[in-house]
Amino acid sequence: MRYRMARDPLIHNADLSALSTFRLPARADQLLSLSSLEDLEHSALLDPNLVILGGGSNTVFLSDWPGLVVINQLKGLSVRDEGDEVVISVGAGESWHGLVRHCLDQGWYGIENLILIPGSVGGAPIQNIGAYGVEISSVIEQVICWDRVTRALKPFSPEACQFAYRDSVFKHMPDHRYLITQVDLRLSKTFTPQANYPSLKQALAQQSSRQVTAGDVTADDLEATASARVLAATIMRLRRHRLPDPNRIANVGSFFKNPIVTFEQAKTLAATFPQLPQWPVSDPSRGQGVKLSAAWMIEHLGFKGKQIGDAAVYTHHALVLINQGHASADDLEALISEITESVSNAFGVSLVPEPQLIKAPA
Repeated sequence: MRYRMARDPLIHNADLSALSTFRLPARADQLLSLSSLEDLEHSALLDPNLVILGGGSNTVFLSDWPGLVVINQLKGLSVRDEGDEVVISVGAGESWHGLVRHCLDQGWYGIENLILIPGSVGGAPIQNIGAYGVEISSVIEQVICWDRVTRALKPFSPEACQFAYRDSVFKHMPDHRYLITQVDLRLSKTFTPQANYPSLKQALAQQSSRQVTAGDVTADDLEATASARVLAATIMRLRRHRLPDPNRIANVGSFFKNPIVTFEQAKTLAATFPQLPQWPVSDPSRGQGVKLSAAWMIEHLGFKGKQIGDAAVYTHHALVLINQGHASADDLEALISEITESVSNAFGVSLVPEPQLIKAPA
């Protein structure tokens, strides 16, 4: 029997500007807020022109949307204790940063490197969020989705999620068939620091240097024994220094993926640009190749601080594009085009935006 809702969570001609952290002006024909599993039965979810939002930190609307926008606000957290590990089941509408902090408080480890990443829990597996050497795919137990075709819940194993660098199967589903309702994470009760990422390792060593005395203890020893809270606090300081707070400066974090090129192309680029950071890719799901620093290429071409209208490249991090207050979609698209064309011409590399750029069909 179908559930009859006491309220209608559907809004018509809805303003979307505050629902994306880039805050471009846009409206939607309809806006549906999901706060319970019963809301999944709403007839509006049959609309084929559908966009799903979590925290709005990975979505940019480049036009009004002539269909339905869904805000996923499904909440809740339950825990299954498995001895040395726990499996936590988290509602897709929960805050990701809030979840990481809660796990630290409870002594559940594995996602502390992902602290302060904006957005919702449901958006995390879609993007396969990652930072400082850790990706969420490493702790995913399963992802539960609402199938809009069969109108039933469907679990996805880690293998079925097809995780790759800032990518998953959910990014490529036609017509947004699956709506994530719950994410299950397997976490450890024993903290094992993941501190090999270069900037993180350097920051831990620098802040511990006051404690290092001759013959006493080395910086490497301190890194290896850093508590989860010290590690998380260090990462938060690094993120706040490099990335603007979206509550103060409208942005969606890193705007372009770091491109992956062949070994041959990487070798050629290294000969011409010896300072261009490169990292060999060893994950089979990403294929063989070398990852390049998109930020370095953009900065090398002089784009830091570059602006078109009110869309600009952040002065502290070339990989971040910002809305200085009144940017239009045209401003942002022109800036994206100029950056990608310049990088392509100079390096022979194609940059791909990391956020979803939503634009109505022509």
